[in-house]
Amino acid sequence: MKACEVIVKERKSQLEDCRNDLLKNLKAALEKEKEIGKRLDDEPKESMFREYVRVVRTEGQGDEEGTRLVIELLDTAGVGQHLPSNPGRKMKDSERTSARRRFGSTVSKHT
Repeated sequence: MKACEVIVKERKSQLEDCRNDLLKNLKAALEKEKEIGKRLDDEPKESMFREYVRVVRTEGQGDEEGTRLVIELLDTAGVGQHLPSNPGRKMKDSERTSARRRFGSTVSKHT
């Protein structure tokens, strides 16, 4: 086996591991989003997770192949194709700050 074949085989294995890890984390994020959604006030808000889903589905995720892969994983994870009930609304900075205070450092900064 040539060195390049070994490298390609290893990279394919790494890609599959990354896909599985991302799928696992998307499923976990969906469950967490459902749990958190129950705790927010009644005013409809787009969570950071839903914002990510909307952006991936409407604007893409990097290159075309990456976008296709992430959308397939979103579908497999059960993250609906439907946009949230308030699809055009982005979270305000004050809402992000509030979410960070509520949920700690697990909420990443959106830059």
